[in-house]
Amino acid sequence: MKNLIVEGLGDKFFFERYCEHHKFDVDVTVITPEDVDSKFHTTKSGVIFNSLNKLLEQVSVGKITRLGIIVDADQEIVDSGIEKTKSDLQKILTPHGYTLENTEHGLVATNNDGLIDIGIWIMPDNIIDGTIEDWIENLVHTKEQDLFRYSKECVANLKTNNLQKFKDSRILKAELATWFAWQKSPGYGLDFFFDEPLIDKNSPAYNNLSEWFKRTFNI
Repeated sequence: MKNLIVEGLGDKFFFERYCEHHKFDVDVTVITPEDVDSKFHTTKSGVIFNSLNKLLEQVSVGKITRLGIIVDADQEIVDSGIEKTKSDLQKILTPHGYTLENTEHGLVATNNDGLIDIGIWIMPDNIIDGTIEDWIENLVHTKEQDLFRYSKECVANLKTNNLQKFKDSRILKAELATWFAWQKSPGYGLDFFFDEPLIDKNSPAYNNLSEWFKRTFNI
């Protein structure tokens, strides 16, 4: 069994479409914490503090032959960030004999008892604080830049006119949602990217994740 665990349903749909789009000749099942245990929350904590131990137990007995983990770094200002995320992951990995290491393309957890390597990607780029939305913002296609810029202006005007209902930490998510809503088929989520030329799939940011994915799942 080859599993990729992500935080929530939006991420799950995105990476399922990602695999379909690239026609990878590998059977990767994209899961959320809720797929591991119905009592687990579909959050970053649900991945690291709830699901990871159970998945590592399955790795140790050979039920999982390849494992990838994708979570957001989030922001240090909300008691998270890249360094804390790495530290939290290492706390769970260490008792299972795993050590987290940086590589040219993402992170890898290696085991001193010969168990499989585990690929780990912390959005947006394993270096800075942020989320999958920051990764996507860096991929916006040149043909979409004007429309995306206007979506940012419209969202900014909400705060100017005291109409913003969401937290400042969710501004980028609102900007992307606005941009999506102005496409030919409004109402789609992240998985819509692969049906229209919305992102630059030749950019270094996209290629780095693709190289990590291929290494993690031996493609």
